[in-house]
Amino acid sequence: MSKINTIIKHEYLEIVQKKSFLLGILAIPLLMAVSIFLPALIMENTSSPTQKYTFVDFENGDLADEIKDELLRLQTSDSVPQFDFGSIERFSQDDVTNWERRKSELNDLVQNGEIDGVMILYPDIARAESLIVISKKFDIKVLRRAERRITTVLSAERLRLANVNLPSDSLASLTRRVDIEVVSPAGKSKSFETAFFGMFIYAMIMFMLIFNYGQVLMRSVIEEKTTRIMEVMVSSVSPFQLMMGKIIGLSLAAYTQVAIWGIIGGAIRYSVGGTINATILNSIDNLLNPVVLVFFLFFLVIGFFLFSTLFAAVGSIVNSDKESQNFMMPIVMVFVIPFMLAPVLTSASEASWAIALSLFPFTAPSIMTMRLALAAPESFNLADPVIIQALISLVIMTVTTVGMSWLTARIFRIGVLMYGKRPTLPEIFRWVRKT
Repeated sequence: MSKINTIIKHEYLEIVQKKSFLLGILAIPLLMAVSIFLPALIMENTSSPTQKYTFVDFENGDLADEIKDELLRLQTSDSVPQFDFGSIERFSQDDVTNWERRKSELNDLVQNGEIDGVMILYPDIARAESLIVISKKFDIKVLRRAERRITTVLSAERLRLANVNLPSDSLASLTRRVDIEVVSPAGKSKSFETAFFGMFIYAMIMFMLIFNYGQVLMRSVIEEKTTRIMEVMVSSVSPFQLMMGKIIGLSLAAYTQVAIWGIIGGAIRYSVGGTINATILNSIDNLLNPVVLVFFLFFLVIGFFLFSTLFAAVGSIVNSDKESQNFMMPIVMVFVIPFMLAPVLTSASEASWAIALSLFPFTAPSIMTMRLALAAPESFNLADPVIIQALISLVIMTVTTVGMSWLTARIFRIGVLMYGKRPTLPEIFRWVRKT
């Protein structure tokens, strides 16, 4: 044990004593915060300039004028009209030739940037599901505001067609938007934004720590192997002791980083909690959910050991970083899959495929943690299916990690002393079978 402790101490100090370790502690949370909040902040505070549109109507008469007038009331943050329409160009349904010619001209104007777009009201717009806009740009904020104004006008028209006549102020009151607020059984407010934020942060931390430290382990093995230092080391300790010492030492460095982030996050939460935006506050509370946090730490510990065995195996059978890239793609894809599935997972976290991926040991660390962040359980209630699934997933991962450690140890003990040509798959199988 003293030999393993020496290796653990060396690998741990080799990481935490570097300036890059301190830089990572400070820079990574900052980069993550910027990547999450900066786009929303820019969108919220960016003023959309007045957009020049041509307004085309097909036999909607006064309704087209109402829609146009309503859109002209929209203003930018600089208190200027959001749209500049000019006069309405009117066509009949039978006037196909003139419309096709004019449409071609308008398309050219949009393509050349002389106008921002064309808004077309086809016949009987009150009963239509949508209207057409021809534009090269796609300013989602402006279009959503325009949709709400047009919906108000068309709602009034539909009521009139149904012989329901109401004053405009009454109509606005009756058709006003209602927000759905979701609360947990314990009465705690929940929202999609905070759940997605927590899910994304946990997955990112899992990815960065396991993948980055795994690569450090792999490169360390490759370097010691190619410089023949490995021969000296295995003369004093067994290959298994060496491998486990490296994995444990690097894992402790990773856990130190997580602990520091947790302390900083907790300090921010309880020192400035009353002075920051409610959405951000709820997001931090979701991250610090005790149930999710405990499961996250367990998945991080077991997931780190599981993937570290893979990185150690790769490092032992290759002779350079370039050779290792052939083996890295499957590992990278395992980490990329959760991020690809994140948008779907938010609305299908209890789907059979999501449960299957959260039980599969190599995708479980990210997928199961993301599902827990979405569910945000408030207690370790065994009646909660997601808690049971998380416990089963941990058991499966633990058994898989033990098996992978045994398998990797058999590859590692021979691979670290093999030089020259990279071994083939049959040769690796012979290493595993060799007693």
